[in-house]
Amino acid sequence: MKSLLRGAEMLCQRAVAAAAQGWPIILGRGEYLIVPDHGTGNLARLRRGTTSLGAGDREVEDPYRGPEITWRWPLPEGGNLAAVAEPKGTRGYSDLLRSAHSVALAGTVVDVASLPDLIRMADASPCSHLHSFMAALWATLEQIERAGPDALLG
Repeated sequence: MKSLLRGAEMLCQRAVAAAAQGWPIILGRGEYLIVPDHGTGNLARLRRGTTSLGAGDREVEDPYRGPEITWRWPLPEGGNLAAVAEPKGTRGYSDLLRSAHSVALAGTVVDVASLPDLIRMADASPCSHLHSFMAALWATLEQIERAGPDALLG
């Protein structure tokens, strides 16, 4: 994933973003959710990055089918990379970038959505299973706030 993470401007969100900030969860080979910058050049870099990963062809999601996934790429080692242009409760990449955190992930530094933004997205989502994660996200945020501003930096 290094080539994709270095090449395109995007934010990681949901489980990956929460785990990177201390949420106690073991990440499997499920779905890696990103919010890419809408710029045409960036979308071209995203396309090149998914190709270099060996990801399958981009699948465009049916907007009437479900929550908010815009594109999905099957990954060769299992799971999917999914992109959401504007997660519920946000105005997209530039909105989330304002409070994003930079963390080391897969050997490179990436931006992840902040815990308050993850809570905001979960709260606004029509998916009930995302609402069930809100208590854990709030608890993680509270722990970090009690530990002080440098807690996230390790």
